[in-house]
Amino acid sequence: MYLITTSGHGRGGHFYSLRTISEAIKAYTDIIIVNIGVRMSPVIEDAGLKSFHLNFNGKNIFQVVKKIQRIINSENPTILHPFDIKALAIARIASYWNKIPLVFTKCGGPNPQKYFPFVDNLILFSKENFDYFKKDLKFKKSTLYYLPNRIKHIEDDNENIKEIKNLTKDRVVFMQIARIGLAYEGSILQSLTLIEKLVKDGFKVVLVLIGTIESFEVLNRLKSVNGFESTIFFNDDRFTINASKNLNAADFVIGTGRGLMEAASKGKVLLTPMKRAVFPVLVDKKTADSFLYTNFSPRNYIKDFNENENYNQIQCLIKDKKEYLMYQRFVKKMFREHFDLKAIESRYMNLYATIEYNPSYHFFDFFRNIASVVYHQYLAARENTFSFRK
Repeated sequence: MYLITTSGHGRGGHFYSLRTISEAIKAYTDIIIVNIGVRMSPVIEDAGLKSFHLNFNGKNIFQVVKKIQRIINSENPTILHPFDIKALAIARIASYWNKIPLVFTKCGGPNPQKYFPFVDNLILFSKENFDYFKKDLKFKKSTLYYLPNRIKHIEDDNENIKEIKNLTKDRVVFMQIARIGLAYEGSILQSLTLIEKLVKDGFKVVLVLIGTIESFEVLNRLKSVNGFESTIFFNDDRFTINASKNLNAADFVIGTGRGLMEAASKGKVLLTPMKRAVFPVLVDKKTADSFLYTNFSPRNYIKDFNENENYNQIQCLIKDKKEYLMYQRFVKKMFREHFDLKAIESRYMNLYATIEYNPSYHFFDFFRNIASVVYHQYLAARENTFSFRK
């Protein structure tokens, strides 16, 4: 039984991670998804998996817990697997009442700066997170699993791809899939700066930016950047829900986390944002290990980085078809070794088969986790201003 919480639009990367893993695991065992929150995530709703939506506004936690209990009585899950901290709090209640083993996935992101709930079994997508929790005394008795985010085969949306190609004509397409909000503003600015520089240097390029609008203030700031003149922006649900279906319209993909891994499955040239860089950085044999450590996040960093060399390499891949084909071989090999879900399906099943219920539950931490979730979900429900067409 997978659990996940929706506080806004429900299209974050961890929804796609849950969907991908559950779609793979259903070949081996029965699975259900419980989506708790202000609305049903369209990512989960569109998956065609057995799922439930429970409205959660913070104030109605007791009703939510009762409904979870009814689902457990009906479905008899043997494992509870939440995918965010809010879902973890509710899963801890259900685990304690029903003596069901629990495993939690932290889907990348920075290391915790303050409070992080206790959990006996913790899956981590990044080596950065794994190394942090391994040293944290609070988790010295926990079992940690380093299972990098994985990607399955992605079906193309040929109609969307045709439309994008018709709009981009014979230009080299750089594609970025990112929500338009504060979290991704910096990385999009790097992309716009790169496109502006390439256009000034005579290259026929275009940026295809695909993303749900979280902040019109951020969108207006991006529109004022010169590189936006060479950008085609898609924010319609047809493009933003399961946006990876559009990747084959691109030659170069600028991304972070699972978005970059999905592009690797398509053999695209990969660029990722980096702290204090002017342009997104090429993922190649020299940079890949550093970026893998931080799960290809905006926290990427390389000491003594050469900005001019990076830009020259990008130009080379635009101009030289032979170099482009050589790069494709490199990125497809990287996908097979690091990102292909098929390589670790058995590890998930072994994990589910071996974890046991632990009656030691850290009650002070347990109640702190619940209180924090109730408060923040109440704020999300009250102040939620996101809207989308179902």
